Amino acid sequence: MDAELKLTIRQDVVRTFPEIEFFHTPNIQKMMSNILFSYAREFPHVSYKQGMHELLAPIIFVLHYDQQAYLQASETDSLDLEIHILLNQNYIEHDAL
Repeated sequence: MDAELKLTIRQDVVRTFPEIEFFHTPNIQKMMSNILFSYAREFPHVSYKQGMHELLAPIIFVLHYDQQAYLQASETDSLDLEIHILLNQNYIEHDAL
């Protein structure tokens, strides 16, 4: 059952916004698949529905953009510790869930 769910999610994720290169990078597709699978397992009464990948995509994009802005700002400015914690690159996937 998990393998079938993962396959369904993967098929949708690879079709996410075909005109935007960002969504065709392997790490973004893997991240989206992991998030959607985790959500489906956490909320089995909802599970995964077709189109959820299109709801997740803008969230991932914004989190990634914020992370990039943070990295650029951290090179030139001294940022508060709270900003370093909030925009930690290791938790983008967790933040999206």
